Amino acid sequence: MKYAATQPQGVTGFISCSPLIQPGKKTAPGFIQYWAVRSLSMILPTSGQVNPVESKYVSRDPNVVRDHKEDPYVDKINSLATLSAVLTMGEELFAGEYKNISRPVLMTHGTEDVLTS
Repeated sequence: MKYAATQPQGVTGFISCSPLIQPGKKTAPGFIQYWAVRSLSMILPTSGQVNPVESKYVSRDPNVVRDHKEDPYVDKINSLATLSAVLTMGEELFAGEYKNISRPVLMTHGTEDVLTS
């Protein structure tokens, strides 16, 4: 969605499944953690923080949850800059970038998704 909002000339339409516009209520950082990540990411952008995503929230299928836990390519640590970007991209869309999306959109979202909202 960010690409469609900031580069509309390069998009003829898009499909988005469970877009991370905002963190879900169950998984959103608290006020202090939110501002700590935002502030520290400006000073120490490449510094890492343990990935707060719990595998149990990735899927209701126990096999998918197990595979996610065992996948060596699932990062357990994210940089502060990445975490800050995840938190602010949705805010930027809501602040007005969404107005630049002028192409057809198909957006789907599961009712049990706690990672995004």
